[in-house]
Amino acid sequence: MVFTVLQERGGLTVEDLAEALSLTAPEAVQLTKTLEKRGYLRRTPGPRGARHPLYVVNSKAQQYMRAAGYVQVRQEARLVERLGEDGVAELRTRLTQLIRAQTGDDVPPLRPTW
Repeated sequence: MVFTVLQERGGLTVEDLAEALSLTAPEAVQLTKTLEKRGYLRRTPGPRGARHPLYVVNSKAQQYMRAAGYVQVRQEARLVERLGEDGVAELRTRLTQLIRAQTGDDVPPLRPTW
């Protein structure tokens, strides 16, 4: 989900990323440091100056998202083979109900987590 949010928004500051993902500022700092160190993110100058850089996904993160998307499509195809289209739709509905029962209605749209 981190990569998706950053890609959709063209990069974010740590503060904005924390807000978008419902993280604390220290969690977002650690996350961006780890992903930058592993080569998935790069820092660019932010509009508010050097103390607030933007983190953007790079080609390694985009490659990861493509691979993860391919795996997701294959897994969903396997589910359709076993459960049928209606079965998968029912499974999705039930899982969504379970998540909302645990978290309430204040959850982001349900989507892959990369």
